[in-house]
Amino acid sequence: MSNALQPHLKAVFAAENRLRDLAAEKGLIYGCAATQDFLQSDPQFAQLVADQCGLLVPENALNWKYAEPSSGQFDFHLGDWMMNFAKEHAMKFGGASLVWNQAQPPWISSLTQQNARQVMLDRVTRTISHYRGRAFSWAVVNEATAFRGTGADLKDTPFLHLVGPDYIPASFRAAAEADPAALLIYNENRLEYDDPDGNYRRATVLKLLKGFIANKVPIGALGIQSHLRTGGAPFSGSKLKDFLGRVSDLGLKIVVSELDVTEKGPETKLADRDQAVAQEIDRYLGVVLQEKSVVYVVTWGLTARYSWLTNYAPRPDGQHVRPLPYDSDLRPTQAWQALATAFERAPQR
Repeated sequence: MSNALQPHLKAVFAAENRLRDLAAEKGLIYGCAATQDFLQSDPQFAQLVADQCGLLVPENALNWKYAEPSSGQFDFHLGDWMMNFAKEHAMKFGGASLVWNQAQPPWISSLTQQNARQVMLDRVTRTISHYRGRAFSWAVVNEATAFRGTGADLKDTPFLHLVGPDYIPASFRAAAEADPAALLIYNENRLEYDDPDGNYRRATVLKLLKGFIANKVPIGALGIQSHLRTGGAPFSGSKLKDFLGRVSDLGLKIVVSELDVTEKGPETKLADRDQAVAQEIDRYLGVVLQEKSVVYVVTWGLTARYSWLTNYAPRPDGQHVRPLPYDSDLRPTQAWQALATAFERAPQR
């Protein structure tokens, strides 16, 4: 397969093949993150997700501010809708970001050292227990390591202040008790590129994971968010391969948890833009999927019609972003072909 397929051939190939099937042929899982409102309001989009994806992750339905809007009052109706959609369409269900310093309800600010640990553990236990035996995976803790230059391993968050560094192992232990069969993930960003931030973050995460294993923390996988960018971001396949191998050597699985591509290059023509996005996916997954410990790839969205990057990283020229396998008209892009090619080239799991 070639990323340079003509548009009509690309559309035909995408119509006759599903990313979920191409991934499954190699023992991989392909899925996407989505929101229940768009799945409910847009039947064409919902059908596309059902056709292409073998795993569904709620973008925000299980974030803390929605799942526990008032202290002690849990509300899982959004997550339940997503899980039922996944079940109806023979998809696995993956829960996201249980303990994270963003998307928290306002009442969190009133926590104290006396009650913060129990509130946090209740959040983990109640949420995972509600889906026990029905969720394939959970991002238990998200984005906990510090940025380069802070002189610390862990990010300065309310739970680090109120609970201490044990808040991460404690969250995983509560998660494992709530559902021993689920794949429990530590999820992190800025691990992909060969720049000072990426090098620092990889070293810090590896140190963190080694500590987990030494202390028998029940973690199952590392989630690499994989928010990529065009424009010649420094990339070292050998450094990334070495990092993934070291994670695998710890006995952990690896998941690509939030893949998409922000356009930072000079391209303005549609074909050139799509090619740049596809090439970034190609060079990245060409390395990552060679590591047999990688078990799934999730794109953060499926179509440009509903990408968070529309608002978070808009193009300065006003053109609509195109970071995903399908464009705003639900037509396959070169990114679809890059994913298909990456799955084809991946070794059998």
